[in-house]
Amino acid sequence: MIEICEECLPTDVECESLGRPRKVMRLTLPAFSKTACEKEIEPKIQEIIDTLKLLLEQKTHLGLEETSVHNGPYNSQRLLATSIVEGSDVYGREDDKEKIIDLLLSNDDSSNKIRVIPIVGMGGIGKTTLAGLVYNNDRVRKSFDVKAWVTVSLNFDALRITKTILQNVEKSDSQAHDNKDLNQLQEALKKALKGRKFFFVLDDVWNKKYNLWHEFMRAFDTEARGSKLIVTTRDENIASMVAPNVRPHQLGAISDEECRKLLAKHVFCNGSSSAYPNMEVISRKIVERCKGLPLAVISLAGLLRAQPNPKEWERILHADIWEMQNNDDVEILPSLWLSYHYLPPHLKRCFAYCSLFPHDYEFSKKELILLWRAENLLAIQKGQRPKETGEDYFNDLVARSLFRRTPGLTYVMHDLLPSLEELYISGFDELERIGDEFFSSSTSSTIVPFRSLKKLVIQFMRSWKEWSRTTAYGEAGVLPSLTCFYIWNCEQLVSLLPGEPQQQTHTPFPSLETLFVETCPMLETFLEWGSFSRLQSIHIQFCGKLFALRRNWDLRRFTSLTSLELGDCYDSLVGSFPEEGLLPTTLTSLTITDFEYIELLNGKSLQQLTSLERLSIVRCEKLRSLPEERLPPSLSFLRIHNCPFLEGRCQRENGEDWHKIDHISRRQRDGTSKKRKAAEKAVPKARMSDEDRNLVRGAKINYIYVDGVMEIIWCSDFVC
Repeated sequence: MIEICEECLPTDVECESLGRPRKVMRLTLPAFSKTACEKEIEPKIQEIIDTLKLLLEQKTHLGLEETSVHNGPYNSQRLLATSIVEGSDVYGREDDKEKIIDLLLSNDDSSNKIRVIPIVGMGGIGKTTLAGLVYNNDRVRKSFDVKAWVTVSLNFDALRITKTILQNVEKSDSQAHDNKDLNQLQEALKKALKGRKFFFVLDDVWNKKYNLWHEFMRAFDTEARGSKLIVTTRDENIASMVAPNVRPHQLGAISDEECRKLLAKHVFCNGSSSAYPNMEVISRKIVERCKGLPLAVISLAGLLRAQPNPKEWERILHADIWEMQNNDDVEILPSLWLSYHYLPPHLKRCFAYCSLFPHDYEFSKKELILLWRAENLLAIQKGQRPKETGEDYFNDLVARSLFRRTPGLTYVMHDLLPSLEELYISGFDELERIGDEFFSSSTSSTIVPFRSLKKLVIQFMRSWKEWSRTTAYGEAGVLPSLTCFYIWNCEQLVSLLPGEPQQQTHTPFPSLETLFVETCPMLETFLEWGSFSRLQSIHIQFCGKLFALRRNWDLRRFTSLTSLELGDCYDSLVGSFPEEGLLPTTLTSLTITDFEYIELLNGKSLQQLTSLERLSIVRCEKLRSLPEERLPPSLSFLRIHNCPFLEGRCQRENGEDWHKIDHISRRQRDGTSKKRKAAEKAVPKARMSDEDRNLVRGAKINYIYVDGVMEIIWCSDFVC
């Protein structure tokens, strides 16, 4: 059945390269005939059914009994790693551990407030491991009444953090406080902590805004004598914010000797490399590459263990990817890139799928295996159950340090594969409707797919008509980070927006800045609800029905809109454009292209565009003249291309429409000698009058340029 699925639904997921894995996913599906596919599948299905019946009969006749056989491909050699922090798994951190424990157990009677202990260090240095060591220490555990661990990450959500702590303190389930706001949660937490000594860890804090930190800490304003809060962060400024006048614990690199011990423990069977002299020499050189970062060592250990060959180790040692260590813009460890690069294809697919998760999203092993199964990502071996295959995959990714276990017995993904930022969907010729599963997970209500998606391109979907309208969304929308949305060659598409807003002001794409829609002739609705307060640029072309309904667009509600491009209007009723009130006054750039029947520009409407700086009119062959009202005084760039009636009318001094644009040329600006040379080169001298030459030589670069293809360009700041 897997073979049949792969034949009928081929996909191509491009997410990796030897260098930096691309944050782009392309989903393509060639056109195929349902009838042809069914004819091919049916005999195969019948053959499988007949074979199963025969095997069942033979089993009964032979008296065979059912039993569980685990025969996965990794059983004999794979390391089943765990990230439960034990002292024997940590090297070079004994002094750091004792210093933090001393701070936690110290009796500071000078204040009733909670004491914050910051741990600062670069990514991969072991901040989380150190915090985990002290969090699980017996002396620490016995010294506090309650404790809680929260992975904070990029988004400092005071409500989520407070709720997680409260659930740990009360030992309540995850839904016990779902309907409470932050104030209610903080009051409940204060009550639960009253008279109790507590210890909390906030791991991986990135927030630099003091107001958010202050808002969170209000829950601990009451007496908290002896209570402690550890904060791990990469940023010293954050450490100073959360604990002013307190010296943070700076976590440094471990020694090469400790790194070698750590590597040997995870790579060699007895924890010693002495039995492998060839490998020992190479391993020492590899350890030097790790720069004392424990995470780099552990991630490489999983890779080296799977490549028990000196030549392969040499290749890893001399890989170009190590040069990333010299790039300050790259925060991901080269060792993690190598771990990803050397993954077998079936594991790469499963790991790439995890890019759908939000940053630092916590998941369980069972949950992720179910998701992999639902997406048909498990290549199940003969005699092996899907659950067992999934566990093999999962444990292998843990062994390579691509998944990290949290103290709460869940897992997070290391910062190796950036969250998916670009998605291209193309060629699903039989698809008529994009359903709810595009915006939500059917197996987990907490997962929001494509949370980090910034660019979405949907193209060549010849049967696609609509989105699902059953997904209800609030202020966050369905694609909260989407900034660029491109749709073209979707000839049956009727509606542009998905889902159903809880309020008419809510938008599915609250961060949208650029909208590009082309060759969607059946499209009727256009951003019909939502404020789209960040929308800056709109391009619409070859959308006949949509343009015919342009009076319903209500563009003025888009308060940030500055650029509008409209093209290929073949409506014979459009003789004048734009209609009054159609365009927002925020526009700084307007382009109209291929308006076949337009004869006049509405000067009164254009005069209302008080911010307009650039105007382009292209291939409007029936446009006979510029408006009598003259063009807006704010205009600094005018381009007229392939508009034959306007060529003669806009000639300098003698053209009938020259007086309508000559006010632009009077807005002069001095230019540098470099600009003068560019101007002289741009304007053919054979066509320049004496007045024009004097204008250029005088460093005044405002001019009108007429060439052989009937193009007239003017710009005051020489952008042309």
